[in-house]
Amino acid sequence: WGYQAIGYFALCNAYGTPSELQDFVEECHKNNIGVFCDWVPGHFCINQDALAYYDGTPCYEFSEKWRAENKGWGALNFDLGKPQVQSFLLSSALFWLKYYHLDGLRVDAVSNMLYRDYDRGKG
Repeated sequence: WGYQAIGYFALCNAYGTPSELQDFVEECHKNNIGVFCDWVPGHFCINQDALAYYDGTPCYEFSEKWRAENKGWGALNFDLGKPQVQSFLLSSALFWLKYYHLDGLRVDAVSNMLYRDYDRGKG
């Protein structure tokens, strides 16, 4: 599928250092070019070194396995009703906009957040 988000506050080193990305964004702005990045608030990577069962419990994901698992992406769905999830995601979005001066975020996997069947076509 491409990628799974793991660093909601970390830049992939393929894009350089944080200061290099800031310089890039500034140079784009000097040339009247807006900068957006993909941001995935619907689901997250299952890696053990990421958010999955962060404290040993379903902290960021749903408690119900059928709601937590995102089979299409091989990921876990954020439980957007939890205050810690809302705080985490809002903080992440604001970080990218304020720290790197991005002009916007392209929100990926929106259907995953809108439909209760998580875009599986069953309801």
